[in-house]
Amino acid sequence: MPVEILKRFEVPTPFGLVELPEIVVPAPFEVPKVEVDERRRKALMHAVGADLGSIIPLVGDVVEDLHLAEIKNILTSDEYAKYIKETKFGPCTIALLKMWTK
Repeated sequence: MPVEILKRFEVPTPFGLVELPEIVVPAPFEVPKVEVDERRRKALMHAVGADLGSIIPLVGDVVEDLHLAEIKNILTSDEYAKYIKETKFGPCTIALLKMWTK
């Protein structure tokens, strides 16, 4: 439901009536609910570790690979397939959250 900021009204001027448009903004975005159980919490922690490992040069690649292997062990095969599709477009943590909200 949009939020109305200013209603449409007319302003008298020396050149005649000027009609000002209404100002409406879209309704605030509702954050989807994600239930985080113990398994998902572990996967999220490894995703954060993988994202941080991708920042560190050289050694970070090994850290990232170790965390990604743990994520593969934690997720089911269907979840992992969806996760791989999502990681092509963003960081691991956001990919997991997007996968669980869809």
